[in-house]
Amino acid sequence: MIAYHGNYTVQLLQCTANRGNQEIEIVLLMTNRGVNEGMYLGASSSLAIDNYGNTLSGFGTQYYEFPTGVPVKVTVNRIKLADPRTTMLSYYKIEMKSSNNFVEFRNVPVGWMN
Repeated sequence: MIAYHGNYTVQLLQCTANRGNQEIEIVLLMTNRGVNEGMYLGASSSLAIDNYGNTLSGFGTQYYEFPTGVPVKVTVNRIKLADPRTTMLSYYKIEMKSSNNFVEFRNVPVGWMN
């Protein structure tokens, strides 16, 4: 899955749930087509809704550097699951820079490990 935001191409590489800690980890590959830049990803206005309609919590914020034209792999969130039967994130939005800037994905399959 690929999304575009300003100078960024954002590819969702992986969405994996862990039965042990009941968290979902999301891995993105981000490429900055603009000038070198650093930014925080995540935070309070990020959002995930599972295929049962549950709004999920536990978003963290992390700082990353994005040099021009270099793909950077980032692990964005470790989201707490509300239902262990979750197979999909119906909606996932990750904040970029500020609460008015985000990238969204829909119908993201959740793979399970453990």
